[in-house]
Amino acid sequence: MQEFYSLGQVAQILGVRQHQITYLLNSKNQKLEPNRVSGRRLFTDDDIRKIAAALGKEVRDA
Repeated sequence: MQEFYSLGQVAQILGVRQHQITYLLNSKNQKLEPNRVSGRRLFTDDDIRKIAAALGKEVRDA
C-alpha cells in the first residue's frame, strides 16, 4: 500500500518551510502538483523526490 504525506510532513522531510513548497507548486511547475483529497494535497514518495529535486535538496526520510 502506498503511503501519503501531508504538506507539513513533506516540509519536515525536506528540511524546508511549508510556504517554500506551496510557492513552488503554485508558481513554477504544474507537473509537481500532487493528488488532492477534500481539497488537501497528499504527496507520495515520488512527489517528494520531484519536489526535492526542484528545490535542490536531498530526501532525508521518504
